[in-house]
Formats: sequence, structure tokens, C-alpha cells
Amino acid sequence: MKSLYLLFILIGLSASSWAQNDFVTKSKPIPRLKIPAISPDKSSNSTAFPSMNFSSSIFDTPLNPLETLKPNTSSFQIGEDNSKFGAEKEKFANPGDVYVEKLKQDFKGEGNGDSRIFKRDQSFGEIRTKSEYVKIVYRDHEYVDGDMIKFLVNGKIVIPQIILDASFKGTTLGLEKGFNKLDFEALNQGSSGPNTAEFHVYDDKGTLLSANRWDLATGFKATIMIIRE
Repeated sequence: MKSLYLLFILIGLSASSWAQNDFVTKSKPIPRLKIPAISPDKSSNSTAFPSMNFSSSIFDTPLNPLETLKPNTSSFQIGEDNSKFGAEKEKFANPGDVYVEKLKQDFKGEGNGDSRIFKRDQSFGEIRTKSEYVKIVYRDHEYVDGDMIKFLVNGKIVIPQIILDASFKGTTLGLEKGFNKLDFEALNQGSSGPNTAEFHVYDDKGTLLSANRWDLATGFKATIMIIRE
């Protein structure tokens, strides 16, 4: 019995040995791939990434120096102390307040703020001339605030209402022989008071005969007498 077992073992070992030899004989090694080395082209300065060609008209159009941005002319600048920026706006939120405040100060300086000084007629004397007519011009010599006057000659209304502006405007007046009394009556005192005006009188040759100013309360007059010889 032991002999039979030994025989089977020998047969098994022989079969295993043949199978091994057959596998070794039939197997072949896989040859190693030969990859050719890539040598850089020394004649070219090209980089690893190809260059991009921008053909857009934005890049092709040259910059016009006249189209450069204008510098910022604002007074607000970086680096300056801007803690007081806008302080004037807070002080006078309405720009008209500055104007009104100025008028109050100027009015207070005339007559020490006492409006009674303007409640009287003003006379500018008399002038003599041989001219047949005179030219009279007038304007508001202070701030333009809507002052209006009425123009009378010898008690008769010539112009019922004149609004005084900053620039001169006027009229030509034919003179009667003898006395010609010219009255300028204040119809109001504007927004600040009093009624303020400057007037010039020229003869028919353009010679200045008189130049005066008035400061009147409403209803009062400035008068000048022109005597035609």
C-alpha cells in the first residue's frame, strides 16, 4: 500500500515539472519600447506655448492723443484733510441764504439799520441847458432785488412803472422852455429795502449834466430840476 502512494507522488511531481518547463519555454519577454528623444530646435526662440495673434481692430487702431482722458479738476483730492469738505453747504444749505445775509448786513450799515432815514424826499438841485432834449438813464446801484419807480415830469406821469436792473436803461425827454421838474417816485423797496437807484442826465450832444444816487422808502421821491434856457 505504501508503495502505491509513493508511485502516485512521483507521477504528480513529474507532471508538475513538465508543465513548468513548457510554460517557461513558450513564454517570451515583451521588448522595451524605444522612444526617440526630442531635441529642441536651436534655430528658433519659440516657447513651449505658441504665440497668439490678436487681429482685433481695437489693437490695430492707434491711440489718438486728443482723445485722452481729461484730468479731474475737482478741488477734492486724495491725501488732503477733507474733514471740512461740504462745511459751507451745511452752513448755507440754500445758496440764496448767502445773498440774503449779505443784504441784511449792507442794509444794517446804511442808517445803522434805521429805516426812518429813507422816509424823505431827496432833491438833487437844478441844472441849466440850451438843449432841446435830454437823455436820462437809470439802474439799480445796489443788489438787483426788484426795485420799481415811477417817472413824472411837471407832475404828469411819463412812465408809470420802471423795473430797475443792474445795467443802465433810459428814455429821451423833450424839454419845455423854462422849468422841467423830474420826479422819480419809489413804488417799492424790493426784497431788501430801500429803493436804490443811480441816474445820469445827458444833453443832446452827449455831455453829462448830472449824476446822482438815491435811497428811498416806498412812496418817496427823488427830484431834479432842469431849466431850458
